[in-house]
Amino acid sequence: MSILIIGGGYLGTRLGIHLIAQQQVTVITRSLLRHEQLRRTGMQPHALDITLPHFFFDLTPFSHIIFCPAVTADRKKTGARHKLYVEGLAHILNLMEQQNAQARLTVIGSSSLFPNQRHSAETMGNTHLPELFDINEEALPNLPYTPENPTLEQYKLWEKNQSRLAVPSLYIISSGIYGPSRHPARKLIQGLRETHSYAGQWLNLIHIDDLVQIILWSLNRKMEYPVICATSHKPLTLQAFYSLYTSALHLPAVQFGQDLSAGYDGKRVSNKLLLSLGYNFIHPEFSARFIEEHITEITIDPTQPQGV
Repeated sequence: MSILIIGGGYLGTRLGIHLIAQQQVTVITRSLLRHEQLRRTGMQPHALDITLPHFFFDLTPFSHIIFCPAVTADRKKTGARHKLYVEGLAHILNLMEQQNAQARLTVIGSSSLFPNQRHSAETMGNTHLPELFDINEEALPNLPYTPENPTLEQYKLWEKNQSRLAVPSLYIISSGIYGPSRHPARKLIQGLRETHSYAGQWLNLIHIDDLVQIILWSLNRKMEYPVICATSHKPLTLQAFYSLYTSALHLPAVQFGQDLSAGYDGKRVSNKLLLSLGYNFIHPEFSARFIEEHITEITIDPTQPQGV
């Protein structure tokens, strides 16, 4: 196989490292620094920006294209994320059609495309709802609907353009990624002791090793269903999640408010389709063991604000 990875961030780099031993791996990254780091691993990096109107790349040599661009600090705003997730994917879809590329496209999306449980049918369509959303779980009441959602727009773009591709593609909805050198409790590490967020909000997480293995596992697998969710078995409430960190770091408990504005945190995403296909998780849940194994990576900065 010859594989193109679009995005040389945390996921793209680790995915390439797993593949390079047996496959030819090409990576598109915007970062010149990351370009050099990837080159040293044996990958073939190209410093290009997929969001630019004149972006062009020959996609015909590849058997697989994995779309997982990284959101860097300068792309945190919604408009910049829209260019990356939506316009970037549109450029790839257009090139695949123009070049009649025979590659299988895998798009790595995000569980933040679900505005909330109440509007999930409107978001995903009733066909996808039973497999992707655990509709039997209790959700927060009256969560607001947030239509301006780049990840949701990306999903709809992918779904709309399925017929344009020569080879059926796959959309993997990833929950929050954690792993070595990547702790999901950044605000706590920076000194958060008080938050307006609701303690009962759900966090859907997945370890980087599992996400990489799910992608590798799916590459040559015939997927009758084009969308799967990559999330661990047991989501945590926000309160339970922070408690694991405060206990391990011997910090005071975080104080919570009742802000329900982060509506997409008020649901539990289901991985039952993935389990039914036979995938076995390496890390089925986020636990105190992960924190203990990587506690040396954590530095508490007492100069940071103590509340948000």
